[in-house]
Amino acid sequence: MDSLINAPAMWPRVSLLVLNWNGRNLLQQYLPSLTQLDYPGRYEIVLVDNGSADDSLPFVQANFPTIRIIANKENLGFSGGMNRGLQQAGNDVTIWLNNDVEVRPDWLTELVRPMLADPAVGITGAKLVFGDGRTLQHAGAMLEYPLAIGRHRFYKQPDNAQADELCDVDYVTGAALAVRREVLDAIRLIDEAFSPIYYEEVDFCRRAIEAGFRVVYVPTAVATHHESLTMGPMSERQYYDLNRNRLYYVLKHYTPAQFLQDFLPAEQANLASLSHMPQIKLMRRVYQDIALVLPKFKLSEQEWSAYLSGLLALATAASEHLSRSQKRVKSGMMDKKVLWEKAVVQERPFTSHTPLVGPLLTWFRARWNNISTTWYVRPLLQQQNEFNQLLLQNLQTFSQEIQATISQLDERLVAQDHDLVTNSRQMAELTMQIKQMNERLAALEEVIGDR
Repeated sequence: MDSLINAPAMWPRVSLLVLNWNGRNLLQQYLPSLTQLDYPGRYEIVLVDNGSADDSLPFVQANFPTIRIIANKENLGFSGGMNRGLQQAGNDVTIWLNNDVEVRPDWLTELVRPMLADPAVGITGAKLVFGDGRTLQHAGAMLEYPLAIGRHRFYKQPDNAQADELCDVDYVTGAALAVRREVLDAIRLIDEAFSPIYYEEVDFCRRAIEAGFRVVYVPTAVATHHESLTMGPMSERQYYDLNRNRLYYVLKHYTPAQFLQDFLPAEQANLASLSHMPQIKLMRRVYQDIALVLPKFKLSEQEWSAYLSGLLALATAASEHLSRSQKRVKSGMMDKKVLWEKAVVQERPFTSHTPLVGPLLTWFRARWNNISTTWYVRPLLQQQNEFNQLLLQNLQTFSQEIQATISQLDERLVAQDHDLVTNSRQMAELTMQIKQMNERLAALEEVIGDR
């Protein structure tokens, strides 16, 4: 194999597709690493720009004139943008690359090498480390069954050689992925139903494996992915997109038996474990929205009905879970008696840890404490208790108003949830009927055309 290093004709031609959207600063920092590769064969760098509004394109044109540019008019998301690049890249191997990835000189050589050793290797993925250069971000990934939750191997662990073995994995991240032309010929492009982001590479690798290709993690192909080690919580949009695409992946790849017998009970348990009310609301929306795409799949009427019933059962379970969570918030409010007991400031009895000499001194100190408490401390306690009582009464009134408002909202939510589930079912049924009518029209047109 080492002899091939000196034989450029033996190495496949490569297209490096760098996806960019308003990333001028990132391009300035990390594009230079792509121009300094020691790859023995021929390669080109292609910037796929998703309608950037900054000066990304003028910057690349002025500073990297050899880089080919594919300029999309709008932001097509990861799958849409990368597909435009795949359609125009005609080389033997195509690389998907984020614009915040910085590669080592031998990265491309090592990423392609397993494809020379075994024609069955269709997709390879790199070892990615965080910006500190020593913490693992990606060493291949596995998909947990039946919930279809992706897990990067050794994620956020120090790189201590535990990820230094080449191995087959369920998928590799699209941030730095190499794919053979033969794979694209067999399974075509990225499924843009996973737009704008999440699960597109999971689905792509799954389809490649089903077509007979290997998906391999390559530890010697090392790059730095400049994402923060301390990323904040997901936005609501990200949480929705992640779970929507996870459900879409399940519907696309699971058999009806796997969906009903394995996924559905696990998903119900996963839903019940959620405690954050905005997440519960988003999951309810996911289940309702994903029910509307069921007609896209080739299902019998019986299978379609079973899938629809399962999804709407999850939506109903989310509504019930949300209602229970709201009731727990209400029941957590203290009643007036408990609040008053906590609000009253009590006078403490006089105690002394100082040794006393004789009963006369003891009597004197006790009397003096009583006088000082009566004429100084007690009036302050009385004022504090009066203030606390007034504050408590206002809080109690406010609490009653809140509880009344929550009760009204609960009644409205229950009614809306019932309407949403009903509407989701009706919309899904209507979509299925339209699909069936289109199929009949197509068949009728074919018969008429034959005549």
